[in-house]
Amino acid sequence: LPSGEIFYSRAGWAMAATGNTNTAYLALTGPTTGTWSDLGSLQFNDRQEGTAVIQVDTSVSPPTARVMVIGGGVSGAATVRNPQTAEAIDVTALAPIPAWTRTADMHYPRVNVNAVLLPDGTILVIGGQRAGKWNSDPQAVLEAEIYDPRTDTWSLTPPMEHARQYHSIA
Repeated sequence: LPSGEIFYSRAGWAMAATGNTNTAYLALTGPTTGTWSDLGSLQFNDRQEGTAVIQVDTSVSPPTARVMVIGGGVSGAATVRNPQTAEAIDVTALAPIPAWTRTADMHYPRVNVNAVLLPDGTILVIGGQRAGKWNSDPQAVLEAEIYDPRTDTWSLTPPMEHARQYHSIA
């Protein structure tokens, strides 16, 4: 985070079965020590195999920061997972504890998804599957989507020729 803390989004291999929906941040207190603090609860606690992007605006002082968690959720009831959704939190100030807000839904559910912050502040979401990599038919998503945080809208791109069904680095 711009303030120096390390943010935990739960968008990796966070176990949905625990029922813990809290995100957190780590404030380092020394070279090998720190303190974890809860930050806020996600609406859907299963973001397993989703992704997260941080948007930092340094054109203002102090800089503002927003984290967006996208997709994920490979198992369990629909009340704990929804891989078609995204949520955002403003982490410019950590006190009082900020709240997560749900953004507009993507056009497709996505697990094992990739996201890239583009220079204009939009977010490119690429690849993934509708049903998850362990499903006999993972249902690759060929269309990328671009999220515009100014209008809270998703736009589809033309489909890719080849599936990108697992996390990558862009």
